[in-house]
Amino acid sequence: MAAARWHDTEAVEEELKKVAIEINEEKTKVVDFGSGESFGFLGFDLREGRNRFGKRFVLRTPMRKKQSELLRRVRRILKFSRHRKLPEVLERIGPVIVGWVNYFRVGNSRRAFDWIRSEVMRKIRRFVMKQK
Repeated sequence: MAAARWHDTEAVEEELKKVAIEINEEKTKVVDFGSGESFGFLGFDLREGRNRFGKRFVLRTPMRKKQSELLRRVRRILKFSRHRKLPEVLERIGPVIVGWVNYFRVGNSRRAFDWIRSEVMRKIRRFVMKQK
């Protein structure tokens, strides 16, 4: 298929039928990256980015919803661990954060990781202060 025809939905459907793949109309949409549109896929927010030389690339960042879900999980662990010592609590939180970071490390996640780190540290400091 010629590159100029990718915007043609019928041409895409035609090519996908050749490999026995059908498009689900409810879940499928055409996104114009050039106009700043984005879409979510597998927990990532995908949009057009540009490097310092102006070259375009797909910017993959963790969706805000997924970041909030991680913080909710950390908050829940802290809430039900008030009677535990800090090292025990960190043993419970560690694998949750490591798993999340390992999943999202394939994208452009530095800002999200920095924000998550600061929020988790804030929650842990608060947890320690409440224990005293």
